[in-house]
Amino acid sequence: MIYYYRSLAHQDEIRLLNLFPAHEFDAPVRVRIEHHTRARHEHPSFQHKKSHTDIPAYAAISYAWGTNSARGQLTEVSDGVEKTLSIPSNVERMLRYLRGGRPSQRLWIDAICINQDDLSEKGHQVQQMGSIYAEATQVLIWIEPWRSPEVHEVIFDIMEGTRALDDVDYFGMRYQRSDLPYGGNGAIQGQEVLSFIRSRWFYRRWVIQEVAHASDPMLVSGRRSFDFSTFMAKLRDLCATNQKHIVLTASDKDILFRSDAMTRILDPDARPRRTYRMIDLLIEFHATQCSDDYDRLYALNSLAADPMQVDYSQSIYHMYKEFAIRELKRDPAALLGCAGSLQSNAAEWPSWVPDWRSSLMYTPISQYSDAGHMGMADVCLEDHSLFVPAFYVGTVQLKLNLDNRDWFMRPGLAFGEPMALIKSWHSEYMCRAPSGTPNTRSQTSSIFSDALSAGENPLTEDELLGDGLPPHSDAPQEIVSRMLGRTGFFTDAGDFGIGPRGVRQGDVLIRFLGSRTLIVLRPREYIGFPVTVGDGAAIDPGPGPDPSRTASGHARVMTVVGDCYVPRVVQNGRFPHESELYVFRIE
Repeated sequence: MIYYYRSLAHQDEIRLLNLFPAHEFDAPVRVRIEHHTRARHEHPSFQHKKSHTDIPAYAAISYAWGTNSARGQLTEVSDGVEKTLSIPSNVERMLRYLRGGRPSQRLWIDAICINQDDLSEKGHQVQQMGSIYAEATQVLIWIEPWRSPEVHEVIFDIMEGTRALDDVDYFGMRYQRSDLPYGGNGAIQGQEVLSFIRSRWFYRRWVIQEVAHASDPMLVSGRRSFDFSTFMAKLRDLCATNQKHIVLTASDKDILFRSDAMTRILDPDARPRRTYRMIDLLIEFHATQCSDDYDRLYALNSLAADPMQVDYSQSIYHMYKEFAIRELKRDPAALLGCAGSLQSNAAEWPSWVPDWRSSLMYTPISQYSDAGHMGMADVCLEDHSLFVPAFYVGTVQLKLNLDNRDWFMRPGLAFGEPMALIKSWHSEYMCRAPSGTPNTRSQTSSIFSDALSAGENPLTEDELLGDGLPPHSDAPQEIVSRMLGRTGFFTDAGDFGIGPRGVRQGDVLIRFLGSRTLIVLRPREYIGFPVTVGDGAAIDPGPGPDPSRTASGHARVMTVVGDCYVPRVVQNGRFPHESELYVFRIE
């Protein structure tokens, strides 16, 4: 008989999987699927502690969904009746390892405990996934053996310090052939330990909230387990103290950073100075992966101080657009900065709606600087057109070539290389500065450095042009990394700024009330689109006294290029009177 899901009675009800033991690994997987009611409690982002609940103790499983359509099977047993349920094959293998010969145990596994074919149920279950993981007695992080269980045995021995080394070189990890039960070549290199964290789990977006809500996550692989935080701390220490034996890729560094970040997101003692807005989380963890485009937002939802309503029945475009409208009302500069970096190739997609499926063209300023926060605007929407009030700052007059794309792709850079690149940019800046630009060494260095850092801990003149930085400082590399996808420019007033690499002469710079970040807009007539009135007649595309309108008085249609930072505009500190606000039309 086939198992069919019984509907959940209400939104606070969840299913738990009662996994029966088996002494043979290949024995059929037998379970009972139970319904239980959760107790309501505050959103876990604000109160990271377990609630009083009548649900029996259970472990929530954090794992990577399979990449193929291979299916396995389990047997559901209720009241003596056996029914079969098709499940992903990797989940079936996982259950075989987890059950062992232990007594029956209750588990929560999304692939089984949520009816994936019922979009309504999926929506309200995903809405409370943060609480499900927070209330679990334990969160088990399952890493499927990537080579063989025996290799993972060796790796866990290394992390526990129970396996002796036959070489003084600690991270060489050379072993006698007899120590390798899988019949290896006599040596396990550090790269093989790193390949453990290159498992698919470490790239998955869902695992961030799953670990963040866990009180004591446990790493499990094959028959072995290890405290997750301790494992990753040991791994980071090994990498830091054995750099000559191992070269971390950019992806490896992201994984190590995320493993630390996901454990402190909801820790009130370790919370960074900025709260976790949804838009901040989306940028910080943008490199992570998920198979469903809805989950690019929903997978981080329970971590945000401003969570969304989960709804899988709407289209992706409608979902992303509604999120953009919500964020525009809160912080238009941050949202439009994301829109410039995450552009869609679809012709009907407005430029002011970020496409979260796209790759980042640059890191939005709001991600690393307070310059991207606190802007406000009363936005108005008509079909695809966005009308926003903002101050006119000026136009782009001259674009510089501050290129770091080749540098960024090179691993294992020496300390002096990023600093040399910054100095070459400074020389370009000095040579191209138009007349009227501050021309003393200290003035130019200060403005240049402030622009590169968006006002966030800029380098001093001595650090920028001399030898003021301590050896092995991360500051130069951090600055160069943030400049990926960006370049420098001068405005028509002679002010220097940093903006998207795609900025060009004639682009319009605007500023929202209260924001230190500027937004670059491109008049539509500059990119070859005809500008017409209601009857289709062409109008004069040139700007009039009102920079948001043409000389004929019609609204100029703009598209988003991205965010930028112009130090002298920010340092001025004065906002024009509100009577000087213009309404810009963005499509």
